Amino acid sequence: MNEADSRQSERLEGSGRKRVGIREVAKEAGVSVASVSRTLNKPSTVSTVVRQRVLAAIERLAYVPNSAARSLSLQRTQSIGAIVPTLDYSIFARFIEAMQIKALQSGYSVVLSTCGFGPDNLDRELEQARVLIGHGIEALVVSGEQHRPELYQLLQARNIPYVHTSIYNPDSPHPCVGYDNRGAAFKATEYLLSLGHQRLGALVGLRASNDRMVMRVEGVRKALSGRGLALPEERIVERPFSIGPAREGFRELFRRDPGITAFICGNDVLAFGVLLEAQSMGLRVPQDVSIVGFDNLEWAAEIVPALTTIQVPTRDMGSAVAQYLIGELSAIPVARHTKIDVSLILRDSTGPVPGR
Repeated sequence: MNEADSRQSERLEGSGRKRVGIREVAKEAGVSVASVSRTLNKPSTVSTVVRQRVLAAIERLAYVPNSAARSLSLQRTQSIGAIVPTLDYSIFARFIEAMQIKALQSGYSVVLSTCGFGPDNLDRELEQARVLIGHGIEALVVSGEQHRPELYQLLQARNIPYVHTSIYNPDSPHPCVGYDNRGAAFKATEYLLSLGHQRLGALVGLRASNDRMVMRVEGVRKALSGRGLALPEERIVERPFSIGPAREGFRELFRRDPGITAFICGNDVLAFGVLLEAQSMGLRVPQDVSIVGFDNLEWAAEIVPALTTIQVPTRDMGSAVAQYLIGELSAIPVARHTKIDVSLILRDSTGPVPGR
């Protein structure tokens, strides 16, 4: 891809280990070495015909650029860091996949790390950010808007562009690409209210370290207050995002208030636990209790009864995140706040309030 790459290729060939270099690619494609380099480093600066010839030659020769030499030559790694809570759920995997596809189109790779959920996740996120920056990432993606002040100080000191995802706050000084968590929960609650439900329970993740959960509870409360209703703290239970704790959380909520007729959950995993435990207790869904999730995981449509939930277009979000950061890295003007629309998917886990 550059002279350093070519020299290393020649050394390898001299030692008996043949390696295809940038000159071989240029010869195969019938273009200059500079054209190959521009195709790989700045594809937008070469014509479509040249780019196709170079890429075809790369494929035929099985050429793999020397990333270390490339980084030294360009003083850039062409990498974007992403810190997400977990890869246990497909929403994060879909997000990263879409982000990576979009980034690769501009010659960038995605370096991934996870920080988990729970009271220590912000500290872990900060440490992961330090590691990623040490490896030379040029931009960073983080989830939500709740982070250690040291993270922003670190990014500012290194002049590293960043963006918040899974959250939309047009009034924030920080760039974001995400959705309105309050609005999504408000929409789901309004639907339950339209079915006649007035006594709701909420099973959510740990709010102390998850601003998205805080906003979803606020959305539920806003919808209820518009009807003169409330969601007191005793009808909110926090649990880790796992089926076992969700089942136990449902039992706790039902013990506190057996009169609850609808349960709104912080994500689909919690909703699945609620559904399983309700059925194990002999409750019919939705005849006795209605359940709403959040995320629309693949299995949400396949379980019985199928889960009513909020659909988050995570692939659209991943592409938009990559586009924002590439714009920042390329000095191309981009919107600092991008809203990703969500939708309420109506299925069989919700129905009219009992007796209606």
